[in-house]
Amino acid sequence: MAGVLSKDEFRRKAGLPQLVLPSSGEPFVESAEKAFELLAETRRFFVRARLVVELAEDKAGSETLVPLRPAAFRSRLEEYFLLFSWRKHQEKLVLLPTLCSKDTAEGILETTAALTLLPGIRLLANSPIITETNGRLEILERGYHAVHEGIFVLRKGNVPDIPLEEAIESLLELVQDFDFMTAGDKSRALAAFLAPALRFGRMLECDFPIDVAEADESQSGKTYRHKLVCAIYGEAPYVINRRENGVGSLDESISAALISARPFIALDNFRGTVNSQILESALRGVGRVPCRIPYHGEAQIGTDHVCWLLTSNQAEMTRDLANRSLITRIRKRKASHPFKSYPSGDILAHVKHNQLRYLGCVFSVIRRWQNAGKPRSEDHRHDFRESIATLNWIVQKIFRLSPLLDGHREEQERISNPLLTWLRAVAIACQKAHRLGQWLKPGEIVDICDAHHVEIRGANPGADDDERNLVMGRNLSRSFGERDCTQISGFSIECEEREEKDPEQRHMRTRRVYRFTSFEK
Repeated sequence: MAGVLSKDEFRRKAGLPQLVLPSSGEPFVESAEKAFELLAETRRFFVRARLVVELAEDKAGSETLVPLRPAAFRSRLEEYFLLFSWRKHQEKLVLLPTLCSKDTAEGILETTAALTLLPGIRLLANSPIITETNGRLEILERGYHAVHEGIFVLRKGNVPDIPLEEAIESLLELVQDFDFMTAGDKSRALAAFLAPALRFGRMLECDFPIDVAEADESQSGKTYRHKLVCAIYGEAPYVINRRENGVGSLDESISAALISARPFIALDNFRGTVNSQILESALRGVGRVPCRIPYHGEAQIGTDHVCWLLTSNQAEMTRDLANRSLITRIRKRKASHPFKSYPSGDILAHVKHNQLRYLGCVFSVIRRWQNAGKPRSEDHRHDFRESIATLNWIVQKIFRLSPLLDGHREEQERISNPLLTWLRAVAIACQKAHRLGQWLKPGEIVDICDAHHVEIRGANPGADDDERNLVMGRNLSRSFGERDCTQISGFSIECEEREEKDPEQRHMRTRRVYRFTSFEK
């Protein structure tokens, strides 16, 4: 039909360059160099570790990095090039249009040209990043920045300058509706707003702990607090839910999250033991961990771009992971509590609506710390001394809050001790049953646990009441050791021995009773 262009004619007129694929007289290296030289200019293809990745958009409209598989690479070459290959025709070599085979795509991806010509990438962020260059603070705006191993800022936005006192007031307002267990928990919640800015722009070259959000009941706001942290940076976390070992295991999910280069990775609503070697190595190690990638084998992926989040009501951790954690505890507010509202909705909707302003509040605090000479506190009660000491100085000196680590070491001990974690669940069950302050026998505590779905730790399935009572008494005795009182997560538990008459044997015997009470912050 006159005036209608064929597909190849249309693409030629569109100005697509020619790419001669490896064929007679055309080596892989030359084809790869020409391909990756142009693909590098698109700022859509990058190298992460030794892996070629592509900036892709999911169905929700969020952009992430995914490994570029050979099958996909074939079609990408067709998008950016007119593909030709040398073919013998009448005893002569001529260039003819062609398609890229999977083997050819694999060969091009495996050349060193991708590593040398494609830009590297460490972090994919939605919002501007604050960093330091030659002692001066700089804001990295939308686009690719060849600093700190490569940072890509996806969205455009001008971060306003916020006066320091206004910034302090605005950030403190974000935590006013949470019922924190202690003043130290409030300080740790505030520090969580600031840590990502220090992390992303490498204002601190050190390890950061995982932000663990705990609550006494579900729907208390632990995940909501993490959403507020992410909202300040215009992000949604890469969410990982608990899975069993094997295909789709926790470590495989963490590997996929790390490859994406997204800044927040959230382990959501974990129960039971959190045990991941990759996670522990990512939190404190050499800055890279081995990640198994489907169809690609294993790659060493960087970890210093991530802020890790974990929410739980009853998580148990290894000792190493507990030492790599910063734990913030909250209580559930009563339904009658008057939560603050805004024209745009609740506090989360308000932050999302004013995201760049709140990011400006964070940057204002960072500027104050940097202008003061980047000081640190002298409190060394955490293994991650540099990051914690910096945040500790900021929350105390700038926000005038309590020390960051008050009461924290005890929580690390508790969360790494399964028996103490169970004892906390028992105390919460007694609170829900309105039995705090009452002296209770082991059998009564068993009934309370049954009513509030707390497992009797160590009891065999199908055990009768007598056996369950004995197991309860044994667990409680082990929790106390030689003491007659212990404290755990805002609860005080007392033990007392009493003489009482045994109705069956008609003689006196000694029994232990227990009293759970709550102490205020």
